[in-house]
Amino acid sequence: MPDIVQPSLTPQGVSPLVAEVKRRPDVKVTTLQSMKEKGIPVAALSIYDYPFARTAAKAGVDVIIVGDSLGMTVLGYGNTLPVTMDEMIVFASAAARGASPMFTVGDMPLGAYQISNEEAVRNAIRFIKEAKCAAVKCEASMKLLPRFEAIANAEVLVMGHLGLNPQKIHEMGGHRIQGKTIEGTKELLKTAKALESAGAFAILLEGVTEEVSGIIRNEIKIPVYGIGSGRFVDGQLLIGHDPLDLYDWGARPVPKYIKHYRSDSVGKTAGEVMLDAFSRYVQEVKARQFPFPENVHHIDIEAFKNPAKGSEEDAARILELMSFLPKAA
Repeated sequence: MPDIVQPSLTPQGVSPLVAEVKRRPDVKVTTLQSMKEKGIPVAALSIYDYPFARTAAKAGVDVIIVGDSLGMTVLGYGNTLPVTMDEMIVFASAAARGASPMFTVGDMPLGAYQISNEEAVRNAIRFIKEAKCAAVKCEASMKLLPRFEAIANAEVLVMGHLGLNPQKIHEMGGHRIQGKTIEGTKELLKTAKALESAGAFAILLEGVTEEVSGIIRNEIKIPVYGIGSGRFVDGQLLIGHDPLDLYDWGARPVPKYIKHYRSDSVGKTAGEVMLDAFSRYVQEVKARQFPFPENVHHIDIEAFKNPAKGSEEDAARILELMSFLPKAA
C-alpha cells in the first residue's frame, strides 16, 4: 500500500497558501478612491471560490468580483441569464472566505434587482449579510437608475456595469463592442455621470472602445475599471479562468481582450502555475503594460471627424474630450 502523503501545514496548522500571503492592508472603498486619485492601477479578477481567491490574494490582486459569469465558466450554461441569487450567494460566500485582504464585490444576477427597488435592496443586503461581500454590482441603464439610488440609500456600496451588458444579450443583439458611435458615446457618458450622482462608488466598463473609456474615466470622480475596454481606465478586470485558458470557447474566437499567461516551467504544481499567471497579470496591470495594443478596441475616428449632418457639435465635443490620447494612439 502506498504511503499516504499528509498535507503540509505551518506550525499554526494552516495551509502554506494561506500563511504565505503577504500581510497587506485590507483594500477598502477609500483605498480604491485613493488609488484613482494617485494614479495607481487596480488589478481585479472575477473569482468564484475559496482556492482561487486565496491564490489571487497571494498574487497581489486588489479586487475580486464574484460575477454571474460563473454561469458559463463554472456551471456550464450558455450565458449568464439562468444564474440565480441562491447560486450567487453560495459562490460569493466561498470566494469571500478566501478574499482577505482583497475587496469583494458580489454580482447581482438577472432578476435580482430589475423588479423593484425593494427587491434590489433586499438582494443587495443578502450579498453583504450572507456572503460577506463588501459591495454589489448591477448592470446599469438610465431606466434602472432608481435601483442604484435605492441600494446606495440603503447604505450598500454599489458598482455600475456599463457597455456590453451580458444580461441584455438579446436586447443588444449579441456581444457587440460599445462606444463606437457618437450617439452611443453620448449615452454611455450620460449614464456614467448619472450613476455617480445616484451614489455608485465605481463603474465597470465592459467591451467599450478605449477612447470612450478614457473620456468616461476623466469626466467622473469615482473609479472606472475596464474589462476589454482599453488602457485609459483606473484598473483592469479579467475573468479568473481566462488567464489560465480554462474556458472552452469551442468554435468561437477568443475575445481579443483576453491574454493567456503560458508557463514553460516544468515541475510546478497546478497551484503554482495559477499563482504565476495571476502574479504576472497583476504585475502587467500595475506597470500599465496590460492590456497590450492587440487587446484593445478603437473608435472609427473618421466617423467622428466627418459626422452625419446634425451631429457636428456632438462629434466636436467628443473629439475635444479625447485630447488626453497620446499622439501616436
